[in-house]
Amino acid sequence: YIAVCEPLRYHTIMTSARLHSCCALAWFVALLCIAVLFAFHINVPLCGNIIQHVYCSNRAILSLACSPTPTSNIYG
Repeated sequence: YIAVCEPLRYHTIMTSARLHSCCALAWFVALLCIAVLFAFHINVPLCGNIIQHVYCSNRAILSLACSPTPTSNIYG
């Protein structure tokens, strides 16, 4: 956005410290989303242990749950 809207002031606006804080914020948000998903799955009882896919996705884990998981269905 800054490179397109303010191309002449880009290096003044995007300092090294700001770039590091943007990267740290992106990592923090990503890890927070993963932590919330993990917290939703930690207490869900599973009726099976075979995931039908090569990868382990949120939907594949929810399909193994014995109890209804409306919050997890909405979140991810």
